[in-house]
Amino acid sequence: MFIRSSSLWGSVCVSVLMAAVVTCAGTASVGQTAVPAPPQQPASLQATLERSAIEAATAYSEAHGGRAVVVMQRGEITFEQYTQGWNGDRPHPLASGTKSFNGILAMCAIEDGLISSLDEKVCETILEWKDDPRKSQITVRHLLTLSSGLVANDESLGRQGAGIQGLFEGSDATPDGSAKEKRDGPIARRIRERRQSETTPDRFAAAVQLPTEAAPGTKFHYGPSHFYAFGEFLDRKLKASNRAERTYFDYLRNRVLVPCGIDVGIDRFAPDSANRPALPSGGHLSAHEWVRFGDMVRRGGLVGTGTETPASRVLSAASLAQCFTPSATNPAYGLTWWIVTGQAGDVARVADRGGFEGEVRRKEAAPNEGTPAKEVARPTQPPAAAKLEPVCDATGKPIAIVMAAGAGGQRLYVIPQADLVVVRFAALGKAGQAYDDATFLRTLLGVAKPADAKDEERGSRLRPAGGTRGR
Repeated sequence: MFIRSSSLWGSVCVSVLMAAVVTCAGTASVGQTAVPAPPQQPASLQATLERSAIEAATAYSEAHGGRAVVVMQRGEITFEQYTQGWNGDRPHPLASGTKSFNGILAMCAIEDGLISSLDEKVCETILEWKDDPRKSQITVRHLLTLSSGLVANDESLGRQGAGIQGLFEGSDATPDGSAKEKRDGPIARRIRERRQSETTPDRFAAAVQLPTEAAPGTKFHYGPSHFYAFGEFLDRKLKASNRAERTYFDYLRNRVLVPCGIDVGIDRFAPDSANRPALPSGGHLSAHEWVRFGDMVRRGGLVGTGTETPASRVLSAASLAQCFTPSATNPAYGLTWWIVTGQAGDVARVADRGGFEGEVRRKEAAPNEGTPAKEVARPTQPPAAAKLEPVCDATGKPIAIVMAAGAGGQRLYVIPQADLVVVRFAALGKAGQAYDDATFLRTLLGVAKPADAKDEERGSRLRPAGGTRGR
C-alpha cells in the first residue's frame, strides 16, 4: 500500500459556489441554455476537512474494491492512497467517466465558433440525416444529454468493453496489469475475453447509420451511440474549418487535455480500426491526470497558478455552467455530467454500471435456409442503476456536487463549496457491488449518518445492479 498525505490541512473554503455548478435555486429552465446563478450562500461545512474522515472514507472505498483515493483541495493534493501496485501515475480505465470530456469539449467548440449553439441541428453537418424525419431534428444538445432518439446500443459499435484495460479484479498484482485475473462474474468475464480478441470497427461511421427508437428530446437512453455520432459531427466540423486540429482527438488533446497538464496520445482512449477514440468509455488516465482535469472544472475553467505556470482559461465559467444544467429528460444528468443538486427528495440514478436498458439491435439468420438474415431487436437486461441521494451538511443544508462516473465505481467528484476534487478508482468485481456514493461522500466530508435500520435498508436500495456496457 502506498500512502501520501500533506501536513497542510487548511480550512475548507466555504465561499460562494462558482457559477459553473448549478444548484437547485437559480438554475435555468430544464433543458434550456444555462445562465450562471447569482451568488448563493453555501451550505456550511466544517471548518477543516478532518484527516480521520478522509482515512475513514478511503477505508470504505478499499473495502468495496477501491484501488485509489486522491483528494485535491485548492489545487494541492493533500491526500492520496493506493493499493496492490497502483500509484498516482499509472493509467487506470475511467470507463464511462470518459463521457464527461465530451460536454466540456462541445462548449469549447461553441466558444471557438465551430458549433453555433447546443441547439444546432446535426444534420447540417451530417448530411445523411437531412431526409430522415427524426434524425433531421437531432441537435447537439440531444446527443450530449443522451436523448437523441438513436438506438443507444448496437453491435455495429463493437463489443462491450472494447479497449478497456486493467479494470477487473486480479489485474492489480503487476504494474502492467498482466497478472491472471480472477473469475469475478459473468459480465467482467465476457468483457475480458473479448477485449483482446476483436478488431473494433469505425464506430463514428457506424453511429451515423443507426436507426432511431424515439423522437429526439423525448427519452433519456444511456448508451454509446450518442457519443460516437457526436464524434463524427465534430470531426466533420474540424475538417471543414481552418483549425490546425483535423480530428476529434487532436482537438480534445490541444483544447482540453494539454492545458490541464494531461499530455497523452490517442492510445489512452482505446482507438478503433479507424484510429478514432472510444468517446463513451475508452479513457485511461492516471489519478494525478484526472484530478487535474477535475480541478479545472472546480475553478470554473481556469488552469495554471500564475506563478509556476501562467494562468489561462480553457473555457468561460458561463460555458462550463451549461454542462451542469439539468436536462429535460433526466434532471440528474446535464451535458455528459451527473448532477447531485441536493434538493430534498431528489435522487440521481447513476447508470455507471448499466447502459443496458432498451434494445441491442443485431442480425439474426432466418429459420429457413436461403432466406436473408433479418434485423431484430433483442431486449437487454435492465440496469437498475446506482442511486445517489443528496448529501447534506450537519445542519441539513444541501451540498452541490457534480461528478463523472464509470463502471466499477470510477469517480471524479467536484465539490466547489469545499474547494475539493476527489478521484476514486476501483476494480470491477463483486467487492464493489455494494459501493454507495452517498456513504463515501458523507464519510469524507464528516457528515456521515449513524448506521441504523432505516439507513441500512436505504443503502441496500442504492447498490448498483445490472451489467456494464463498456463501449
